[in-house]
Amino acid sequence: MTTEARVRKRRTPKRVLRVLAWGAGVTSFLTPWGLLAFSPRPVSAAPPSPPLTPKVIIKHRIVKHIVWTNAPVTSSGGVHYVYVTTGGGYTGGGGGGSTGGSHP
Repeated sequence: MTTEARVRKRRTPKRVLRVLAWGAGVTSFLTPWGLLAFSPRPVSAAPPSPPLTPKVIIKHRIVKHIVWTNAPVTSSGGVHYVYVTTGGGYTGGGGGGSTGGSHP
């Protein structure tokens, strides 16, 4: 055996590797945007249009207040109640019944 000591390579710390990974991720995400920003624009076949003049917008604000009042109640024109009876001493007990259809 040799008495020569092995020289170990020094490892890169995890923090440095994480910073490099983040930098590579950000670079790979932003590179397409940078390329699109600096690429030449396509030439349009139509002639350039004249600049548009600013339009004046006139806004009219109309506020209406509608007040509802009840008509005075007279003895003949009051509320008319209609009483409905079920008839036949029905107590509401079920007797089979159906699952659909109209009521008789």
